[in-house]
Amino acid sequence: LKPRLRPVEADHVGFNIGDEFVVGYGLDYMERYRNLPCIGVLRKDKIAPSHEA
Repeated sequence: LKPRLRPVEADHVGFNIGDEFVVGYGLDYMERYRNLPCIGVLRKDKIAPSHEA
């Protein structure tokens, strides 16, 4: 079965994030940083060259 695409409007928005790689609160990069107690932007010098866009 094909998934249906439907517009979804969020009831609540905590904050908007730009086009950046974020980590923390369960979001990880290469199995690291997921246990941070906050959401943070991963610095570009921490991203392996093979994973850069």
